[in-house]
Parts: sequence; C-alpha cells; structure tokens
Amino acid sequence: MHCRLSYTILDARMNSQFERQRIKPLFTANDQLVETLGWVIIMCSFVFTCWAYFQLTDTIPVHFNGSNEPDGYGDKSTLFFLPVVSTVIYLGLTYWNKFPWLFNYLTPITPDNAFIQYTLYTRIIRILKTAVTGVFAYAIAVIYFVAKGVAFGFSSGPSIVTMGCLLGPLIYASIKMLRSQ
Repeated sequence: MHCRLSYTILDARMNSQFERQRIKPLFTANDQLVETLGWVIIMCSFVFTCWAYFQLTDTIPVHFNGSNEPDGYGDKSTLFFLPVVSTVIYLGLTYWNKFPWLFNYLTPITPDNAFIQYTLYTRIIRILKTAVTGVFAYAIAVIYFVAKGVAFGFSSGPSIVTMGCLLGPLIYASIKMLRSQ
C-alpha cells in the first residue's frame, strides 16, 4: 500500500507539470540588454580567436592543472573550439528558455504564481548563459596571454569571480523563488 501511495503522488506531480499554464514571461529592457551582451561576447570571442590564431605559435596551452598552470599543450586551431562550444551552449539555453512551463521548480507552480516564476526562471537562465559566454571568453584570453608569455596561467582572483558569476545567479534565484511562493 505504501508503494502504491508513493506512485500516486509521483503520478500527480508528473501530470501537474504538463498541465501548467503556457504563459509568456515578462521580457524587459534589462533582459534585452543581457541578451545583447551575450551576443556581443560571442562575436568578440570569435573575432579575438581569429585574430589570436595568426598571432600565436603552433603550440598553445590547452589544459590547466589544479594550480591553474598549463600542463597540456596542443595545436593552436583548438582555440576555435571554445567560441564554438560557447555559442552552442548559448543557443541551446536560448531555445530551452522558450518553454518555461517544462522547467523544474523549487516551488509548486500554480495559476497565481506561474507568471512570476516563469519570468524569474527565464531571467536567471538568460543571465547564466551570458555568464557562461563570459567565462569562455575569459578562457580564450587567458590561453592567448599564457601562449604569448604575458601570463603564467589562470589567476585565482578571476577564477573566484568566474565561480561567482555562475553560482551567484543560481543562489539569488533560489532565494527569490522560495520567497515568492
């Protein structure tokens, strides 16, 4: 009987996800600014990578150890991998962000809170995807400067800022979502 009860609860939760309202979230001027910033970062990453390709020697650092020092080297053409991956992630999250009623939420979605939750979640994903493009752009710049001998690896300061850029929006969103129940 206990097993049947848990399946019933699970069935109800799974069915409620597909019965959520399909509401278009709010899209503000700040949201447009974040979207534009993401695209600018992607374009600058490609332009900088193309420029750097002709400035670098044939071998560049492609892996960094736990001390943020290069410990793996490869062909300079591997530098193009970073802006491509960044773009794929950005486009994937952009597409996924069009379906907020399919997301997993910390709180149950009701007709009363759907608009607020959808808006908040899509905004957080928008910020995260822009932060991810920034992290990839930073990695491209570090690889370039290490290959040129100007830097010796990732420094801990920007790495901490990078983690803050990725985790900060998630923590903020979690707190805001729990408060808006």
